[in-house]
Amino acid sequence: MVPAGVALLSPVPDLAGAFASFERNAHCDIYPLLIEKLPYLEKRFPTDHIWPTKPPRAKFYCEAGMLAHPLVSTALAEDWSGSCPIWIGMGQEQAQDCSRMVIQEAHRAGVSSKQILEKWMQAIVQFGKGLGEQPPSSACFVRARELKEEALDLDNLIDLSLEEVRKMT
Repeated sequence: MVPAGVALLSPVPDLAGAFASFERNAHCDIYPLLIEKLPYLEKRFPTDHIWPTKPPRAKFYCEAGMLAHPLVSTALAEDWSGSCPIWIGMGQEQAQDCSRMVIQEAHRAGVSSKQILEKWMQAIVQFGKGLGEQPPSSACFVRARELKEEALDLDNLIDLSLEEVRKMT
């Protein structure tokens, strides 16, 4: 059974941090730390039976070998066909490119998808209208200061192929 829809706010569909936006947009992000500086990766981080350090964790959520798995880094998923409609709200943040990759690939698979940054309540209400209908896919960037919406090309949200992304991770 597939849910009727998914609404995600600032998702991180690439836990490896391989996309260029992780570096390019670090100054805009709420968590701009380099992965090497995260406390749980430092040698002095205390160990216990709940937090094993052998092998050391590459990320808080998983071991290093899982970072390129599509269930962990969904930007690497090969086939989105059959997925429910996806709404992603995000800004100019580190996960911008990998979120765009998810939307682009879902759109290519025929999934109704929308990526936007706007007033959250208005966006959520609009997403729920027309139950039973397949909402049209769209992507746009809203410049917060001017409240100016710029349409994005769903087929070219990111200048990378899925194969190139796999090689990066």
